[in-house]
Amino acid sequence: MYLLGVDIGSSSLKCVVFDELGNLITSIKTNYNIIENGDFVEQNPHDYYNAFIKNLKQIDKETLSKIEVLCVCGQAPTDIFVDKNGIVLRNAIMWKDRRAKKQLERQKKAYTFTQLENFAGCPISKTENWTPLRMAWIKDNEPEIANNIYKVLQPKDYLIYRLSNKFVTDLWSARAFVNINTGVINEELLSFYGYNKNVLPKIFKPTDVCATLNNEEVVSLGLGNNLKIVCGCSDGFASVLSAGVFSKGNVAFNSTGTSEIAGVVKQNDKSFEGLHIFPKSLTNEKGVIFGPTQSGGSSLIWLAKNLLNVSFDEMISLASNSPAGSNGLVFLPYISGERAPIWDSNAKGSFFGVKSSHTASDFARSVLEGVAFSIRNIMESSNQDIDELRILGGGSKIPLWCQIRADVLNANVNVIDCDEACAQGATILAGVGIGLYKSFADATEKVCKISKTYNPNKETESVYNKNYYVYKTLYKNTKDLMKQM
Repeated sequence: MYLLGVDIGSSSLKCVVFDELGNLITSIKTNYNIIENGDFVEQNPHDYYNAFIKNLKQIDKETLSKIEVLCVCGQAPTDIFVDKNGIVLRNAIMWKDRRAKKQLERQKKAYTFTQLENFAGCPISKTENWTPLRMAWIKDNEPEIANNIYKVLQPKDYLIYRLSNKFVTDLWSARAFVNINTGVINEELLSFYGYNKNVLPKIFKPTDVCATLNNEEVVSLGLGNNLKIVCGCSDGFASVLSAGVFSKGNVAFNSTGTSEIAGVVKQNDKSFEGLHIFPKSLTNEKGVIFGPTQSGGSSLIWLAKNLLNVSFDEMISLASNSPAGSNGLVFLPYISGERAPIWDSNAKGSFFGVKSSHTASDFARSVLEGVAFSIRNIMESSNQDIDELRILGGGSKIPLWCQIRADVLNANVNVIDCDEACAQGATILAGVGIGLYKSFADATEKVCKISKTYNPNKETESVYNKNYYVYKTLYKNTKDLMKQM
């Protein structure tokens, strides 16, 4: 049997077919645009469905006929607002969007983050890129649209609606308004933002079969009518599953992409300041302590395009000509603010320690190292010593960057043999949902494989410890200045 994992990313939608042992059968990708204007970052939700259809047309019908279940995961929180007929009312507000600053300040006056997190049953975002605050922004600035909002959906939820005519979401995506452990809706909180509980779709666990395929266009392309659809969740948790950490104890993971997601799986549900947690009540197995950063690969693309005017590959080649520590140059990768663990949308990127002797190679390497420092910062916040980091995503394909991470973290870095982390995680959710796998541990033991290992170079330990100290101290000493920039 085959499983279809759909990954709704920031710049593309992927349809990836795996067999039950995690072998890749086919992968198709369609790109779409981001509409960006300062703090406003949006997308056209119709692009998600259109990309899905375009991808299906490129998969042969024999393959499609063998698919027994599909699951959609993807970017979050990216908020889509629809009316009672499922018609999109405005562009989706993307996870990178930072427009709701005033609404965040209003929320702080009414509720402490401790109150909000006690209700949610887990840590929540402390910045303005948070679904309730976008809803409040629309209430304040687009009241006609607000009055017509019937449901608030994530991209994966919207695609499921187009496939099944069902409004659904998962417990993790709904945690702003629903206690993740009990499922109880906080109607008082919804009212504070100007809405009522009817705005929420029906809530499922990520592994629940939440709908069946009911779309004539899709069925005509080769997927089976009444195909089971598993609810899915954010790309973060899906990528955790692909790293295979559920079958291991106290192993860290790092999913790389436009931004980074890193953390560790633990037996308990203890949370830590600045980090999120997928609690055991959600996974039924272990707690996952993790944090998303705001910039990962996007920092490299920014440098290559806007400063060095070279291709991505040329930039990596340049970086290889600079020694560990970039000759004393330190980069803060806060070019779009920062999420975990500091949660500061006012944070700014910077190069520190610039000297006349520094070259383009030093700047290139310092960006690679700065992103690695952001991962080390998350790991320190988890209060967990690690010996192994499992890495996947685009960054795992860059040997120099993998070695830098191993050196910065002083840990073995194991590259997971998986080019489609989110999509494979979606198929793991799907397989657990239909009983193909007994558990996440069972699934990841079967489908997750290590392709290469990078061992830390002890000779670089002192220089990276020094530069990391500068990295942390630099933010601490300049964060107030950053607010004025």
